[in-house]
Amino acid sequence: GAWVTPIGPNVVTGKPDVSDIKALADSLTYSADGETQLSGHVRIEQAGRLLEADSGQITRNREYGRFDGNIRLAEPGLLLTGDQIVVNLETSAGQLSSSEFVASQMNAHGRADRIRRYSDGVTILDHGIFTTCAPGKRAWSFEARDITLDPNTGVGKIYNAKLRVADVPVIYLPYFRFPIDDRRQSGILVPRFGNTNDGGFDFSLPVYLNLAPQLDATLTPRLLTSRGAMLESEFRYLSRNFGEGTLNAAILPDDRQAGRDRKSASLNQRADWGNGWSARTSLNYVSDNAYFTDLGTDLTQANKTHQERVGEVFYDTDFWHFTGRVQGFQTIDPGLSDADHPYSRLPQLLLTTERSRLPGLQHGLRAEVANFQRNIDDGSAPEINGTRLRLDPQVRYEYAKPWGYVRPGAKLSYLQYMLDGQGVAGRDDTPGLLVPTVSLDAGLYFERALS
Repeated sequence: GAWVTPIGPNVVTGKPDVSDIKALADSLTYSADGETQLSGHVRIEQAGRLLEADSGQITRNREYGRFDGNIRLAEPGLLLTGDQIVVNLETSAGQLSSSEFVASQMNAHGRADRIRRYSDGVTILDHGIFTTCAPGKRAWSFEARDITLDPNTGVGKIYNAKLRVADVPVIYLPYFRFPIDDRRQSGILVPRFGNTNDGGFDFSLPVYLNLAPQLDATLTPRLLTSRGAMLESEFRYLSRNFGEGTLNAAILPDDRQAGRDRKSASLNQRADWGNGWSARTSLNYVSDNAYFTDLGTDLTQANKTHQERVGEVFYDTDFWHFTGRVQGFQTIDPGLSDADHPYSRLPQLLLTTERSRLPGLQHGLRAEVANFQRNIDDGSAPEINGTRLRLDPQVRYEYAKPWGYVRPGAKLSYLQYMLDGQGVAGRDDTPGLLVPTVSLDAGLYFERALS
C-alpha cells in the first residue's frame, strides 16, 4: 500500500560538485579523446544518489553522462526509470525519456514521454500522467501536456490536463495549481468518488484555499447524480484570545430523493489561556435524522440520534481540577419520545483533587453541583427537573515497604437532589443519601531468585 524507494526520504545528499563519485561496470574503456565508455551493469553512486543502466558514456571533463537501457535514477524519496538519460553529474540535472517515476514524499507516481529535471530540483513531465493513488490502484489521475513539480515552493502546475476517474476522462482543465507537500498552498486536492445505494454516482472535488497564516478553508463541490449538487466547507482558524477552531457546514438544496433541503453545521474550538485555564466548545446541527446515513462519509456517525452542544471551561493545577460545563442536545430521531431525550446540564460545576502518590497520609475530594433540565411535552413521562449536589471526601494512609503494603482508608459519599416540575407532586422533592465507607487494602510481595 506504499511506495518504497531505493534511497530513503531522510537520507542527506552530498553536494554534487564536491562529493566523491564511485562508478562500477562489467567493462570500462577510455577513448583517445578522454571519454569513458561503460557497459554491463553500470552503477554510479554519490552520497544520496544512485544511477544504474545497461551502458553509459561519460565526457572527458566528467561533467556529463549519457546512459542507455533499464535506467534507474534514485535520490532521497525519488525513483526514476526509463530507456535513456542525459545527466549533468555535477548538478544532477538531466533528461529522461520513456520514464516512470515514484516520489514517496509526495505520495505520487506516474509516467511521461520525457522527464526533465533541473539543478534546482524542479521536474517537468512532458505528456505525463500523475496520481497519488496507492500502488496498483489508480482510481484517479491527471493526464496532461505538461506537469511541473517544484519542491522549492511545494507547488505543482498542470497544463492542458484531463482528470480521469479510473480510465474515464471526467473534466478538462487548461491550467491549475496544487500542493505537492505539507506546505499550505491553495489548489485542488485529491478527488473522491464512488457509488451509493440511493444517491447514485458520488463525486467530490475539494479545493483548498490558503487565506492567511491563521486562516484556511476547504470548499468541496459534490455531485450525487440521484440527489443533486451539494457544497461542503471547512474553515480553520487560529486566534490569540480564542484559540483554534474548525467550522464545518454543508448544504444540499432540494434533495430530489428526500424532497427537502439537507443541511449540517458544526463548530469545534479549543483555547488555552495559560496559568491553568482552558476552554472547549462543540456545537453541532443537522437538518434530519437520515442525513448521515444518506450523505455522510463517516460510518461511525450513521447511527447517531443526538447532536451534542457543549461549552466547557477548565482550570487545572497540580492538585486541583475544576470544570464548568453547559451541555445540551439536538435530538434528530423523530421516533424518540420526550422521555428518551437526554437531560441538559445547565450548568454543571465539578471540582476534583489529584490524589498524591507519595507514602503517608493522602486525601481527596470530588464536589459537584449540576442542574438538570428536560421538557416533557408529549406526556410520555412525568416532567421532573432539578439540581444535584454531590460530595465525596476521602482520606487514606499509604504504608508501603519492599515486602508489601497496608492502605487503611475512609470515604464519605453525600448525594442530595432538589427536584421540581409537574412530576414532583406527591414525591419527596429532596431525596438524598449519606454513605460512609471504611476500607483496608493490604498485600505482600513474594520473590525468588531464578537460576
